[in-house]
Amino acid sequence: LPVVLMEAMSWSLPIIATNVGGVSELVEENLNGFLLNSNTSADEVAAKIKTFYALTSSEKKAMSKAAYRLWKSKFNSETNYYEFFQNILNSWIIIVNFH
Repeated sequence: LPVVLMEAMSWSLPIIATNVGGVSELVEENLNGFLLNSNTSADEVAAKIKTFYALTSSEKKAMSKAAYRLWKSKFNSETNYYEFFQNILNSWIIIVNFH
């Protein structure tokens, strides 16, 4: 997954990106950004940027919050470490209960 997109989302920035290499795992169309086909022309990129700027202030804020929420729930290292150790702890408890 593109780290630069995760970093942008950690700063509550909506994403406009081409749909390649797992980007669709990060970007949900019209929720936290916009996806473009990999063979998109410069005019189509410009149109998507204009679409973003045409959003109302509240729509832009909602998109920004959605970007941050997705990053926080799936890609934040603190969250990932916590879940990792919870899985280890749960596995250990299950193993102990079988012995």
